Amino acid sequence: AGIGKSALLAAFAEDARAHGAAVVSLDCGGIEPTERGFLAALDRAIGALRAEPPGATRPMATVAEAAAALSALGDRVVLVLDTYEQLRLLDTWLRQELVPGLRDNTRLALAGREPLVAAWISDFGDLLATVPLANLAAADAGALLRREGLSGTDAARVIRFTHGHPLALRLAASARGARPDLTVPDAAVATVVTELARVYLSGLDQPTRAVLDAACTLRRPTLSLLGALLPDVPPHEAYDMLRPLPFVEFGPDGLVLHDTVREVVAALLRVNDPPAYRAHRIAAWRQLRRELRTAPPADLWRYTADLLYLIENPAVREAFFPTASQRYAVEPARPADEAQITAIARAHQPAGAVAVMRSWWDTMPSAFRVARDPGGSPAAFQCLCEATSVPARLLAEDPVAATWREHLRANPVPRGQQVLFLRHMLAVDGGEVATPAHAALILDLKRRYLEMRPRLRRIYSLAADLPAALSQLAPLGFARLPDGAAEIGGTTYHALYNDFGPASIDGWLTDLAAREMLIDNHALLDPDR
Repeated sequence: AGIGKSALLAAFAEDARAHGAAVVSLDCGGIEPTERGFLAALDRAIGALRAEPPGATRPMATVAEAAAALSALGDRVVLVLDTYEQLRLLDTWLRQELVPGLRDNTRLALAGREPLVAAWISDFGDLLATVPLANLAAADAGALLRREGLSGTDAARVIRFTHGHPLALRLAASARGARPDLTVPDAAVATVVTELARVYLSGLDQPTRAVLDAACTLRRPTLSLLGALLPDVPPHEAYDMLRPLPFVEFGPDGLVLHDTVREVVAALLRVNDPPAYRAHRIAAWRQLRRELRTAPPADLWRYTADLLYLIENPAVREAFFPTASQRYAVEPARPADEAQITAIARAHQPAGAVAVMRSWWDTMPSAFRVARDPGGSPAAFQCLCEATSVPARLLAEDPVAATWREHLRANPVPRGQQVLFLRHMLAVDGGEVATPAHAALILDLKRRYLEMRPRLRRIYSLAADLPAALSQLAPLGFARLPDGAAEIGGTTYHALYNDFGPASIDGWLTDLAAREMLIDNHALLDPDR
């Protein structure tokens, strides 16, 4: 964080344009991580480059159309994707569909905090060049500090304890007003940045600090959200207070606060003034709920991401915005994966359950997806499909799926709404027990959630260890299906389901945030006492 990826990309784009290339730049942090969302963002960026008014042409719907539109921009075209780690849910589609579909005159530049999964190297070999970024050399750090107004002994001292880290250099230069004799013990860069942020904050005037505190509880501090959180401060004045800060930029979603500093500010507010922290989150939730009711489809992801940022439950946040390193590539299972998938099932399930899994594989192989380890071998698999795509014969033969069918018949979803069946999810290590490979599959499941909104209404799943499953899933709305236990090969499997409600995924996330903040059920806790 703060190493200068975005600055380097911006300089590269400027240089490429100077040499006659057409450059299309996208910030992945503002893109819905679905095929639909990416193509829509790309369509808007290309339209802006052509100076076309919104809606002047039919939106792109396929990779072929996107590749053609990019190629037509010029003899040499560069597609730049910044903060690529934010688009992890879409990594497989980009690697397997978009990149192979690009024309010969188009190049792709990615920048992110994590290295690409090994599948990129195996798929593209020498066509892929990786450039790790390091801190600035002393001479370059000195040039940056001179630009910020420091030189001589002061600059040398700052360079020594910031290790040439760009964000730390800028914070140190900005904080010198609060602490002219500023020094930080030799430590890891992350610690240095955190301490510099604290020093910088201590020098802010109180009105600016109050605005910054409110803004740092949000994913994107829009005018309407700042107005809701700070009713006594005109939103435009709040914006004007934030914009000059050295860790604030203006992005496609509005003001963007560097997440390292944002986390420091939010943590300090949470500890030092819990009522204010909670009040800001509740005000944001209420404002987002009001805006979400009339938001156009193109803006749904922004509101979804804003709601996700308010939810502190790690099972939710990590599923949509993962922070752990990406080791596994999730992609559709291939015929050659059959032996390994069967071996995983046999290691953790009785013979009868393996036979059921084989029936699903023989009937619906396209429903299977695998999480591949760096060597390309499946480390986990799942079987996920829409309820309407499952043949009646398969439902009748599977005791667990039969309970899902009966519940769905007794409790049908409204016309136009959809249901998912998650029939299998097992890993080499641990079977049902959560592993990093499991986490990769869950990320892919959340991508499916987003693709199907606002039509997705319900998902059915199962567990052999019911207490362990519900301890993780009950806070997310999952419940045991009444009379949903089924025995296969001597093992009892329990049917689970989650009804997201008529507002689909967005309504579900809104309710999760409300329950976490105790907005609609004050009987559980009196916050004043």
